[in-house]
Amino acid sequence: MRFTDKAVQALKPTTKRRKFTCDRCQGLQLKLTPAGKKSWYVRRVFEGRRQEIKLGDFPAMDCRQAKTEFHRLTEKVDDGLAKIVQKRRAQKTFKARTIADCCEMLLNDFLRDLLEPQSFEQYEMQIKVIRRSSLEKYPVEHITKARAIEAFRAWKDEGLSRSTLKKRFNLMSRAYVYAMEEEVIEPGFDVYRFVNNRRIKPLPTGPRRVRVLSDDEIRFAWHFRGYAGFVDAENPRRNQKAYPMKALECNTILKLLLMTGLRTYEIRDQKWENWEHIIRVKPKGARKAVEVPTYILEKSKTKVPYYVPLLPPVLKVLKEYKAARNSTSPYVFPSLHVDIGTFAGSVRQQMARNGCTHTLHDIRRTVATRLGDLGYEDFDIAKILNHTRKGVTAKHYNHAKYLLPKAEIYAAWLQELHQILSEDAEVFVLPEKSTLSISA
Repeated sequence: MRFTDKAVQALKPTTKRRKFTCDRCQGLQLKLTPAGKKSWYVRRVFEGRRQEIKLGDFPAMDCRQAKTEFHRLTEKVDDGLAKIVQKRRAQKTFKARTIADCCEMLLNDFLRDLLEPQSFEQYEMQIKVIRRSSLEKYPVEHITKARAIEAFRAWKDEGLSRSTLKKRFNLMSRAYVYAMEEEVIEPGFDVYRFVNNRRIKPLPTGPRRVRVLSDDEIRFAWHFRGYAGFVDAENPRRNQKAYPMKALECNTILKLLLMTGLRTYEIRDQKWENWEHIIRVKPKGARKAVEVPTYILEKSKTKVPYYVPLLPPVLKVLKEYKAARNSTSPYVFPSLHVDIGTFAGSVRQQMARNGCTHTLHDIRRTVATRLGDLGYEDFDIAKILNHTRKGVTAKHYNHAKYLLPKAEIYAAWLQELHQILSEDAEVFVLPEKSTLSISA
């Protein structure tokens, strides 16, 4: 029906209520009661439900006023419905968010610029483990104490240590609080902190294990070649394929760890150009400077470049490895430099099968302990380990590389290492004088 004042005025009431729809304004209706009352309504359908809004009565509101009010109200309702739809979609998204999603948000939005690459990769590995747990089945809003305790017991039954459980639940607790602060989820009870305080902290810590390698374990680590394959007669599914190139790289990394005492990633995740620097240094009391082959670690844990003098035995190991590897990759260890989160754990498992339960970081502790046994002070050992030095002078003024003192310390350690390894083979030849050992 075409609404005009004349046409609406001509409508007569009947014994039943009647409805008339405007042809030009879709949704505008006129209701006529048996008593003769005529009213304007806006009728809409939203999410499958009908909604009606009364505009006014005729003739107090004529047809032109009713159409104007209809268009004004329609625009206002559309804006309001759009906000309602957006809110409901956000609620649906919120209900589907899991604790692993919160951890990823914390990692990518807040921690990415604060963490070193290897630490970032370790956090990503933790999130992958959380995604495989029972907590991933429920939205973060529906995770109760019982469900969090269930996940804790499952991980505990897998043999995870107290420290690993504590780190994992601390990560989830921190992510949960961060999501609440960002108003991504509604405020709630931190069940992850509850599990950490009530279930993980009371766990016994157990006896502290010895973290220094013996002479036999040092010889085992020197000759160990990981990724050589593994056959399980009881469970063939656990069989592992042999990777000759990875085995060669793994053996070379272990040798360099034993000879330098560096961190694992400081050796594994580097390029050849970092190992091929030559720095001229003038010894005390000498007239001429000497050339020192140097490994420069541009990105280290201390946030400043670190310089390692390379003695002939180290250069010999690198030269033999380069010839055997015969790769055109710019990385020294192209097969292993990307396995930031899995390399150390994988090698530890392979060494454990052969009776050595130490970690790769224990090699670094062994070097520091043996240097202490040789009579070196903690200040000298800290220079080898690239630890942060305390004090204003050391942090802001003294930027010395200490290449020659480091070379003498390394020479003494290589002499000790040579004596340990010489019981089964002549592995490398030391120079006669430590002061001359820096020139290959």
